[in-house]
Amino acid sequence: MLYGSSHYQGKNIKANLPEVLRNETYQEGPGKGEKIFTPLTGISFLLFILVYMPCVAVIATVRKESGSWKWALFLIIYTTALAWLLAFGVYQAGIMLK
Repeated sequence: MLYGSSHYQGKNIKANLPEVLRNETYQEGPGKGEKIFTPLTGISFLLFILVYMPCVAVIATVRKESGSWKWALFLIIYTTALAWLLAFGVYQAGIMLK
């Protein structure tokens, strides 16, 4: 929903979202004309989403069980940082193996 809401406004696009994402290319810069979403970027996104911050219910439970916001905040920061590092590492390793 958010990806193409303003980008394609008024362009009468009849493709569905997976098709639009599959065909999206960089419009400027050093990668002009290259695909934006590749299998490598997809794997990186999925890995990030698998590990990043848990749902609000889990955070509230950690806060209630531990008795302070310190552990809940730690959980948010730690899981998000870990997810970013893993996704970044996988993406960079994939770029080097190309």
